[in-house]
Amino acid sequence: MRWGLYKIKRDLIRLKIQLKYRKNKKIRKKIYHRTKQLLLRNLVRKKIKQAKFCVSYSVFDGYELLKKSIESIRSSVDYINIVYQTLSWYGEPADKELLPLLNDLKNSGLIDELIEFSPDFKLNAGENETAKRNLGLQYAKKAGGTYFMTMDADEFYIREEVENAKEELIKNDVTHSYCPIVVYGLKPTERLLSPCPLSVQFFSKIKRKSVLGKNDKPIALVDPTRRLSDFRGAKYYYLPGCQMHHMTYIRKDVDAKMRNSTNSEVHTISLEILKKKLRMIPKAIVSNHFDIS
Repeated sequence: MRWGLYKIKRDLIRLKIQLKYRKNKKIRKKIYHRTKQLLLRNLVRKKIKQAKFCVSYSVFDGYELLKKSIESIRSSVDYINIVYQTLSWYGEPADKELLPLLNDLKNSGLIDELIEFSPDFKLNAGENETAKRNLGLQYAKKAGGTYFMTMDADEFYIREEVENAKEELIKNDVTHSYCPIVVYGLKPTERLLSPCPLSVQFFSKIKRKSVLGKNDKPIALVDPTRRLSDFRGAKYYYLPGCQMHHMTYIRKDVDAKMRNSTNSEVHTISLEILKKKLRMIPKAIVSNHFDIS
């Protein structure tokens, strides 16, 4: 980026020399600023094309949402892998429909790699989840990734917001980025109006020694298993114009999600208890933007 900016400065100096013979000062300024904006925009677009944006999905349950989630991000990224497990953190087997679906996604070209993860039952759920997300990061490194994000099957993004956010990252030399989370109720048309206290780590720069789960410097409250490690010269950035749409409670089996969560506090929450809690939260009725059935 620095070399590109140097070239732009050089071109603008030449332009100034050429424009000094124009008598109209307003026209001179207009041409100069328009040219500057065009050169910067072209540089950012070139850098985006050169960068490799990678996503790794951590999958066990919620597979019924996975295809739609991938479709929401696929055109904005260069590489996607799925790290899946056939046993939960607590030894519960995955639904028999999981593997056939994953193979279909691989064969259709929606994902680039399929990776199996086996939990170590000597470790707690959080440690296993961190190891699983790091496995996806390792494969993204092997694929030559420069920017990385980890996702779950119930997470969605709006393409235009992602594209604008990528431009912000490149333009501002951002290494670690975060964005807010929008939570939905039991339907994809019920958007909860109460703000989510958590944010999510968005695309962040990969270094050779980068790992997830070892960073105490995030500028937002994020899942510890998603915190990409700090490094010298790191630049942190919050992206309010880009949101992660979280279909947290939209599941074929919500009870299974609660039983197998890394958060032990939700293990005893049933669908009926959840319904009662969600009734108390104000909601907005929105369009089914991601076409979730």
